[in-house]
Amino acid sequence: MNKLPAIFENINGLSIEEIIFFESESNYTNVYGNRPKPVLLANTLKYFEDILLPQGFLRIHRSYLVNIQHIRHDKLKKSRIMLSNGMELKVARRRIKSLNNYLYQAKIE
Repeated sequence: MNKLPAIFENINGLSIEEIIFFESESNYTNVYGNRPKPVLLANTLKYFEDILLPQGFLRIHRSYLVNIQHIRHDKLKKSRIMLSNGMELKVARRRIKSLNNYLYQAKIE
């Protein structure tokens, strides 16, 4: 596994595995984990996407980057996913196929 940038050492004590999803807020990003409040960071969602794609994260919408391990497979809908924290996120139409392919590959392995 590649060494992650120092920014990941202090996201309110969250490990990469504990991060559920990232949400874009202009040039900032909210990080949602197993804590009551998100952590706001001064980096774009694209920044995190470039780093975390090989770590099991997938861009499902222009506003969301999710940790695949936190998707509840039993609660998938056509254009929405349910996460382990109970939140439901919209999946962009053009990203549904890649999400389904990714989940199918993960199921096989």
